[in-house]
Amino acid sequence: MNRSITVAELPIPNARHRTGKGREYTPTATLEARHRIRVEWMERHGLTPEKGPVEFDVQVYLPRPTGHYGTGRNASVLRPSAPRRPSGARYDWDNFGKLASDALLRLAFQDDGQIVDGRVRKWYADDCAPGWVICVKSAS
Repeated sequence: MNRSITVAELPIPNARHRTGKGREYTPTATLEARHRIRVEWMERHGLTPEKGPVEFDVQVYLPRPTGHYGTGRNASVLRPSAPRRPSGARYDWDNFGKLASDALLRLAFQDDGQIVDGRVRKWYADDCAPGWVICVKSAS
């Protein structure tokens, strides 16, 4: 079975747990992003997690920084030196995959240990809106 969703919102990487006032907590932005992925999955596929091994594919489409474009009348023209794909330290690929797999736990699969093949790809949203495309496919 091949199931996928598109979540039209700015992708954020999974943030590490924080400690404050003597307790540990997950940052609100991470919780909200997980919730939006879960809602989209439930609306599209309901609650039918895969029972066997799965392949997990995550694509994130990020907005380009304004510095990638020219200035003045060239403000909408991409500079020749602008990179084709995001590669900055701010966007670690594994943190996008972790957020998506945590969000789909018990919805798309029963346990993230079922993921036998996974891929995270980062793109600039040049031809589309920023967002996530997440696909879960049965590997058996």
